[in-house]
Amino acid sequence: LELCSLVRYVGSSLLRRILQECVTEIDFKESASQYFDELFEQLRRSTLLKSREDGSLLLDANLRQIIRGYLIYQDKELYIKVNQTALSFYQESFQGDNGNRLLYFVEEIYHIALINQMQSVKIDIYSIAQKRLNEFPDYVDIVGLFDLLRNKLEADSELVDILSAQNINVLDISDMINQ
Repeated sequence: LELCSLVRYVGSSLLRRILQECVTEIDFKESASQYFDELFEQLRRSTLLKSREDGSLLLDANLRQIIRGYLIYQDKELYIKVNQTALSFYQESFQGDNGNRLLYFVEEIYHIALINQMQSVKIDIYSIAQKRLNEFPDYVDIVGLFDLLRNKLEADSELVDILSAQNINVLDISDMINQ
């Protein structure tokens, strides 16, 4: 549950990736995907996680912030590694799935912002956002997509707070959409 608190939307694929790449006490690399599916189902039955329409699980934002603060204090390297793993997962997912690209794009920004909080060398969120916007396929209704993205970014109070603490205005990212 601690590692799941570092991502907002936990699916079985992301859970598998985080456990395989970030946990050293147990070797999850040889575990069959059925093991992760069963583990995910156990998490689904937990009262601490809510099921979402897309099948992923969501931990309450307040509880997630408490656990995140604890992990930063206890193991900063693990905190960064889990966020880097989630970031890689969302970047790869963005490249391969046109249906959920908007979600993957927002989660990529979220994990970059969390990593930036912990490192002196910052990842340029603006250049990542501009790059992603240029990677949407030509057949996508860009105007409609931009409206959706702007609304999603502006409504994401957790992301707005994290970015604001880094002097990044989500409206600046949104304004790039209109260019």
